[in-house]
Parts: sequence; C-alpha cells; structure tokens
Amino acid sequence: MRPLDIYFQFLVLLMSGMLLLSCSDDNDPAPVSECGPYAESDATSYEQARNSSLGYIVDTAWIFGNCISAVIGSNCCGNTDNWELMLYDGDALAESFPPQRYLALDFFNNDDCQAVCVDTFSFDLAFIESENYDTIIFNLYQFDGQLIWTP
Repeated sequence: MRPLDIYFQFLVLLMSGMLLLSCSDDNDPAPVSECGPYAESDATSYEQARNSSLGYIVDTAWIFGNCISAVIGSNCCGNTDNWELMLYDGDALAESFPPQRYLALDFFNNDDCQAVCVDTFSFDLAFIESENYDTIIFNLYQFDGQLIWTP
C-alpha cells in the first residue's frame, strides 16, 4: 500500500469521526419528567410571565416530591388541548427562613370561546436550585397561599 493511500484513509477516518462527534439535533423536544416539563430558573421569563399572566386562575396547587401541580381554569372551546403552560422561577432566593422562591406560570390560550375549562398541570422542580436547604417555600403568582417543598 502506498503512503498516500494510508494518509488518505487516515484523513477520511479522522473527518468521519469529527463529523459524528459534531452532530446534534437542535430540534429535540425539551426534556419531560414523569410529572411534566421541567420548571426553568429564568428571571427574564419569570417577569414576562408575571406581566402577561391574564386569562387564567390558579384554583389550587400542591407539591408532591419534586412535582408541583396546579389546577388552572380559563376559557376554552371544549378542552384544554390548545393551552400552553410553562413554569418559571424568578431565579432568586429570598433571604428568609425557610428561604422563599417565586414562581410564575407563562400561560397561552388562543381559544375564543365563552366556556370555562379546568385542568391540572404539573411541572418538575428538579432543576430549581435548592442550595442544600431542607425546606423552601414557593410563592406561585396568582395563587393565594404558599407551597412548601422539601427537596
């Protein structure tokens, strides 16, 4: 075998390896846990959600394990399939004991019907920073009450 052929084979193998390692699919959906999408810590998105959180009510909310669930009511055309929700953390820990974090739902509903629907939505709190506290109190925007989380 000629040295040029060996060089060419090595170059093809090297380029193939680089191509395989550099591939990623940016269209992968956001990760979802057993209890729903992951809540995100993002101060900007939290503020936007607070400022645009019209058209829904939070009837009740609770935490079980790393999951937060809320019963949401809003207008609909028979079902809640068109509703889009995301939960954002304000990305700040209030200095109290136990410490407190602030959450807001980003809610989108393009239904233009007069019927009211109620549905339960859940989010995973695993990506919310607990900073090694045994207990954190969550204040969910538009919910009267505090939620206690023991991560």
